[in-house]
Amino acid sequence: MVRLLYLVCLPRAGLPCRLISDLYLPEKWTDDPARCQKAGVPESEQIFRTKDQLALEIVSHCRQNRLRHAWVGADAGYGKGPGFCIELDRMGETFVVDLHSDFPIYLEDPKPYIPERTGRRGRTPTRYRTDAKSLEAKTIVERMNLSEQAVLKLRDNRRWTPKVGQPDGWDKL
Repeated sequence: MVRLLYLVCLPRAGLPCRLISDLYLPEKWTDDPARCQKAGVPESEQIFRTKDQLALEIVSHCRQNRLRHAWVGADAGYGKGPGFCIELDRMGETFVVDLHSDFPIYLEDPKPYIPERTGRRGRTPTRYRTDAKSLEAKTIVERMNLSEQAVLKLRDNRRWTPKVGQPDGWDKL
């Protein structure tokens, strides 16, 4: 299925106004040029890019064109792993990204490392590991009593109003 990915919206007269949209193609589409051609997808767009890559390209495009924005917001699909958030931070962006309740959070630097290969059998390790203990996002929410915190309304919309808790008391963790 081909979906349009709408990412940049700025308020205009109290309503969001779509400024930039980009085409997201699943990998099974980009692996099938005939399918793309039949659907009218331009050849220049028949390249697989993850949603994270598309989103970061759009943020970068906004910066290059001096499109001012206060922050970047994204749903939990972009908060599945740290890469998207790390790149936004590297770009100097202020951002709010939803997390799944079981997302691991480290309260101190987890000092990731790639373990050394032990023995001659098997593959050489390529994935990072850590010996640090993480907490799930839901555990942090519970410990901080976030359900009792004040809520800041970000925007009013007829269908959906995003809200951000104003947590305090990180010392309770």
